Amino acid sequence: MRRLRLFLTRNLGLKVLSLAAAVTLWAYTATQPRMERAFDVGIEYVNVPATLELNPDQAERVTMILHGPRDRLDELAGNGLSAEVDFSDIFSAGEHTFNVQDLRMNLPLNVHFVRAVPSQLRLMLENRVRREVAVQPRFVGGYQPGYSLGSFTVDPPRLVVVGPESRMALLDQVTTDPIDLSGEIGSKRFQAIAYIPDPYLRFEGPPTVTIEVTLRRRD
Repeated sequence: MRRLRLFLTRNLGLKVLSLAAAVTLWAYTATQPRMERAFDVGIEYVNVPATLELNPDQAERVTMILHGPRDRLDELAGNGLSAEVDFSDIFSAGEHTFNVQDLRMNLPLNVHFVRAVPSQLRLMLENRVRREVAVQPRFVGGYQPGYSLGSFTVDPPRLVVVGPESRMALLDQVTTDPIDLSGEIGSKRFQAIAYIPDPYLRFEGPPTVTIEVTLRRRD
């Protein structure tokens, strides 16, 4: 009993203050008006398998209705809110459906999910494809009088591109930034950056190529 009494009375003032603060916080929260509010929520994708890619043509945000104390909802509105789609248990390409209410959202205390629009996400995973594509230089500018483009070489002539299977099927070649041949004669070497117009495809390595051009006098 003596030990218990000592434990209860040690730092008694601090314990009383802590208890008072907790009661005050509880009373404040309990008296806060409770309400529903709509949030524009960003979707984050985690643990996507290394051999698969998300089809880019799908929703990245949903509207969620949340219920809770006004101050907590105000705090969420100021900080933003995101929901995670976890692909840890997905191993194959195809369509996969997720219930929005089951997504990880890390809602604060006393804030609850009510409903979402849409209520489900049907996401398409595609096989990741890796393919070499030809590099086509893009020449601009006028030649010197009496000269024309004789020949050119590109090093490397092909670059490796990676991306979703459906997008890769539409890509035949990549082009370089403009190479200005104005006033050039004879042989000239240029360095240029190759460009992929599809934002969902990417180069596996550096997209820099060397182009050697020969401008010849016309007969």
